[in-house]
Amino acid sequence: MAKTQNTKKTDGLGVPNKWKTTALAITKLSLCIAIFCVISLSSGFVWYSYQIKNCTNIKTPKKSDAIVVLTGGANRIQTAFSLMDKKLGERLLITGVNKRTSKKAIFNALNRDILTSNIKVDLDHLALDTIGNAKETAQWVEAHDYKKLIIVTSDFHLTRSLLEFKQAMPKIELIPYPAFMSTAKKSDQNLRSHLKEYSKLVASVLRIQLFEHLPLTNKANAY
Repeated sequence: MAKTQNTKKTDGLGVPNKWKTTALAITKLSLCIAIFCVISLSSGFVWYSYQIKNCTNIKTPKKSDAIVVLTGGANRIQTAFSLMDKKLGERLLITGVNKRTSKKAIFNALNRDILTSNIKVDLDHLALDTIGNAKETAQWVEAHDYKKLIIVTSDFHLTRSLLEFKQAMPKIELIPYPAFMSTAKKSDQNLRSHLKEYSKLVASVLRIQLFEHLPLTNKANAY
């Protein structure tokens, strides 16, 4: 009986040509995906940088129901208080406050007298990040039945904050207002810090698009 010959074609190393063709196709596809991702991320960063630059064109907003300021950056709380001085909101929520920080300590830091001030301030001690800021603010808004908010945070943090706040409160009108660093501190804000914030923005977009679009389930807590 004649032996059956193996007709499978191989290269000089004994690897079937079919395998080589498949591996080459996968490599090309992976390269195309990598190039697409690099171009997309680079374009996104250009857009994000434009958003930061465009913050200088934002004018003082008209009156809203309330003002919310996120802690964690220079001049944020001062900016929010200056808007309250102009009576642009009924109340001020400072979200992400250290548990050991009181209202009196904040007023003292701003050289203001809490006993004579007409500004109504609420503190959120629970939020640990921007997602938490948005969720705690949503509960505060529901408790007070607000419909329109001014959101105050650093210029480079404003884009991601609005994204998270819109996700948590899709029916609330949000008005962004940037807090700017002093010239000395801003000079220290380099490309690395912007890239870090942009990476967080990309992560937020992916998380929301892939896993969320769900309503909040926590009940509102009155402040």
